[in-house]
Amino acid sequence: MCRMLAAVNGIPGERLIVPFARMAQGWNALHELNPTLGKFDHPDGWGAVYVAAGRWKRVRSPVPFWADPTVAALRDKMVFLIHARRASVGAVTAANVHPFVATRSDETFYFCHNGTIHDPAIAAYHGDTDSARYFHYLLDRFDAHDPEGSLARAVSALTDYSAVNAFLLTPGQLCVINRYNRYPRYYTMYRSGSVFSSEPLTEIESNWTPLDTDTVVCIER
Repeated sequence: MCRMLAAVNGIPGERLIVPFARMAQGWNALHELNPTLGKFDHPDGWGAVYVAAGRWKRVRSPVPFWADPTVAALRDKMVFLIHARRASVGAVTAANVHPFVATRSDETFYFCHNGTIHDPAIAAYHGDTDSARYFHYLLDRFDAHDPEGSLARAVSALTDYSAVNAFLLTPGQLCVINRYNRYPRYYTMYRSGSVFSSEPLTEIESNWTPLDTDTVVCIER
């Protein structure tokens, strides 16, 4: 389980840190797992993808986002993906923190997931977590000529999960998957323009709308 945010054009870290910390701590919104503010948090590490000096960079830490002093280094960066983990499968280690990264055909892909997947279709893939295995499952089925269709077909083949919500940052696109079987208030993702988030963050954008479950959308960067 996690909280996560993606922005097609990036968000300045100085605008993002405070509202994302509040979301990671459970102080932003109420839902089935967080009936009172601050009851349900995501303390098992955080990670981000950002651009520095014109190049993609990734940072991951097993420390809670709100307690990690290294978060301050994001202030002058443009952040494209950010994720706070609540571990459901796999140890609390930096290696199990999202975003994950993989290279296919000399192209780099980054990935974040929210949910827990027990479906046997991902069991053959390598990874200490269901999220890492799900990432490679999707990459094997991803078609750059039909990104939305290929991802929709891949997730439709899965049945045993709480949610398969994901961000896939490809060389030319941000792809967003919103599909869940449980806790609709917790798992529904929201969109405001080209920004997507697990919860509306009014400091970032003002006009948030919920995504329907079974949504797959890819936006060119």
